[in-house]
Amino acid sequence: AYIQTNEKLSLEDLDRKVRNHIADIVPESIYTVHLHPLEKTHLHNYGGGGNFIIVYIYLLVGLITLAISIINYTNLSVSKYSSRINEIRMRKIVGCSNWQLLLKFIGESVLIAASAMILSLILLAISRPYINQLFDTHLDLQFSLTKLLYVVLLILAIGIISGIYPSLKTNRVGLLQRESSSIMVGAKRINLRSIMVFSQFLITLILISSALIINSQLRYILNKDLGYNSKNIIDVEMNRSLRKHYLSIKEELLKIPSVKYVSAANTSFVNSEKSSTAEWRDKKADDNTFFELHPVDYDYQETFGLEIATGRFFDPDIQTLSLIHISEPTRQLASSRMPSSA
Repeated sequence: AYIQTNEKLSLEDLDRKVRNHIADIVPESIYTVHLHPLEKTHLHNYGGGGNFIIVYIYLLVGLITLAISIINYTNLSVSKYSSRINEIRMRKIVGCSNWQLLLKFIGESVLIAASAMILSLILLAISRPYINQLFDTHLDLQFSLTKLLYVVLLILAIGIISGIYPSLKTNRVGLLQRESSSIMVGAKRINLRSIMVFSQFLITLILISSALIINSQLRYILNKDLGYNSKNIIDVEMNRSLRKHYLSIKEELLKIPSVKYVSAANTSFVNSEKSSTAEWRDKKADDNTFFELHPVDYDYQETFGLEIATGRFFDPDIQTLSLIHISEPTRQLASSRMPSSA
């Protein structure tokens, strides 16, 4: 259901009123309703979390990589400092002001940043088809005046940030004296370049360690035995008209030589309906244990390769009033909370 509200209306107050109203109409219901802004449907889950966390992670990795590049360029610029001392002194002798030198070196940084941006866009345009094929996605490069403005601002920001320190350092060069960029810490002198190099290696080490940890977690997820076979399984969502002709569709599909089993379920295999309707003797009033229900059709066990510890699966030739299968964690929970006579 969709609700159009006024801009001045408080979402929290409306959410509370709707839940209270439903509770008054259906007091025995175990479900509740929450309002969720439509603009947050794709990236935000109700109660926190969602795909926006992945977006922020990608953004954070990109900013850290950009910071490493800026530090690396700053170190390279400072390393060229000694070879340009005579040039800087000569420019000051002929009347070049510190402000002009500052603009010169920052301009060089902005020019290098612009060249790197153009090269990266060219490489992105060339590699885009391969990226779409590798990740099974669709990335499209669409340029507009607003995006072009953002690119220009990004180039200026990167150029200024990466060039401000080398520019200020060169401006401190006198005609005769030699400048130092060291900091006294106790009895030792620490060079600023050493701090930047250490920061660069530290950030790189954190990124590499994070990548290795994520890679190990992904391998664990991909290789984890979930108790069912997910290979060569096709998931097709059926609408109301398809459900009416499910048996005919199943019969026709089984005639295809490459099709081994056909089965159906009320929901997707990874999504179930939660219910707390299970009752047992001496159940405590505050016991809010949820049991996930997954109504399925015949041949479901063979389709997913499910293993049954005891008992049998559903059989169309054996008519029973009710037959359920419980998982091993449910059995352990039942053994600990339900009396043996229940």
